[in-house]
Amino acid sequence: MSDIKHICIITYGYPHEKMPYFYTFVDKLVCAIADQGIKCTVINPVGKKIGHSHLMPPTSWTKKTKNGSVIELFCPRYLYFYATKVGGFNTGVLTFHLFMKAVKNTIKKYNLKPDCLYAHFIFPAGAAAAVVGNEIKLPVYFAYGESTSWGVEVLGKSRLKKYFKGINGVVAVSSAKKEELLGFNLISEEKIEVFPNAVDDTVFFPRQKSEMRKKYGFSSSDFIVGFTGNFNESKGVMRLLEAVKTNENIKLVLIGGGKDRPESNNIIFKGFLPHDEVPLMLSTCDVFVLPTLNEGCSNAIIEAMACGLPIISADRSFNYDILDKTNAILVDPENVKEIRNAIIKLMESVELRKQLSEKSFQKSKKLSIEKRAFDILKWMNL
Repeated sequence: MSDIKHICIITYGYPHEKMPYFYTFVDKLVCAIADQGIKCTVINPVGKKIGHSHLMPPTSWTKKTKNGSVIELFCPRYLYFYATKVGGFNTGVLTFHLFMKAVKNTIKKYNLKPDCLYAHFIFPAGAAAAVVGNEIKLPVYFAYGESTSWGVEVLGKSRLKKYFKGINGVVAVSSAKKEELLGFNLISEEKIEVFPNAVDDTVFFPRQKSEMRKKYGFSSSDFIVGFTGNFNESKGVMRLLEAVKTNENIKLVLIGGGKDRPESNNIIFKGFLPHDEVPLMLSTCDVFVLPTLNEGCSNAIIEAMACGLPIISADRSFNYDILDKTNAILVDPENVKEIRNAIIKLMESVELRKQLSEKSFQKSKKLSIEKRAFDILKWMNL
């Protein structure tokens, strides 16, 4: 297709006043697309869950980007069932159909006339977009960036292959994700293009470390390790804690939250931050460590790179588009000793930290959200 002027983005999540940290990466891309003069309408069906009514966004609302572009958002409600196997049936299939119905009804109710549909991610949004797009004769694209393939498992390969028969294109967030998707034999290779995740470099850039440490009351002499992400097994916050617990000179800045409860005298900050304050906190750090087990393409790592931090992370294929030996030390994320040794190596070498830091920043400049939005639109317009 050509000359896209109006995109309808279908997503399972979107940040709002009551949940400002939810799916911020989708919001960044939508804002960047809108700021390129494209009309953006977001449909984010919200599942009704017991005890979660206080976290619900409005059913319809608008927001403005930093450049003043207006984004229209619809958050229709639907009955949500967790993906649970009951006999031979997965309740996630029912959830999918109710999600899809909410998308379809919203398009009809508000008489939306987009030029194409673009979804995050394969389940439930991508599959729903494929079905709806086929029914109303619209081109369909979706992003594939989930850390695990559970959505494929819920709907099954045969069902998804049928849904995706007429798909126009898929944005894979890493080369590893492209290979994974090809392995499912759902979509032909010529329809998949790799566009690594990206960063808003007007927000994420290096600040003066001494000033930021003064702002937060941190010592100028401490060696500070940064971490951003969910506090869970997959992201590895407890493995990081274990790696530094015997060295009182190493301090931790842990941005995020979750079911794990890291507690240690090494921790000097722990908790959520407004998105635009994250780079200020990262700028207090000497190194960024994310011993993650699974990623699509880590936004947290790219944001740390944009703040000029050397990186320690997993020596796994999902990182290879953004990390190599020039800007990172890659380790076995399940090996606490390797994580510890990498931290000590950077702690003891100012020169190595400087080299990796400079390369991180240089690489991040090629990963701006504006460029990513431009490149995706250019590809879709071919």
